[in-house]
Amino acid sequence: MKETKIELFNDHFQNYKVYGIPKAQLVIADIPYNLGVNAYASNPMWYVDGDNKNGESDKAGKEFFDTDKDFRIAEFMHFCSKMLIKEPKETGKAPAMIVFCAFEQLPMVIDYAKNMALCIISR
Repeated sequence: MKETKIELFNDHFQNYKVYGIPKAQLVIADIPYNLGVNAYASNPMWYVDGDNKNGESDKAGKEFFDTDKDFRIAEFMHFCSKMLIKEPKETGKAPAMIVFCAFEQLPMVIDYAKNMALCIISR
């Protein structure tokens, strides 16, 4: 059987069914921090030639992606709950999720995962 690798970028996961994605054993995501138009705020690219003395660049007040302003964590968790394979009887085949997020997002991510009956391990 041929292995399928699928990567989604800049998607709210509303239309995951149209992609025909098979169930996964592992989901790895670095979710947006919902910075909106302040996406470049801590980046030297916000300023002309990287120096605030030169004024703001064309990147100032811009988003990285559409999802930077309204990433929907509930929809993401729902997507993951549907896309992860069910708990198998075989050892070593259990599904897993790895989510990278801002420290401030951690309680929200944990709460949504608990509501979706996804196991939580955080450090």
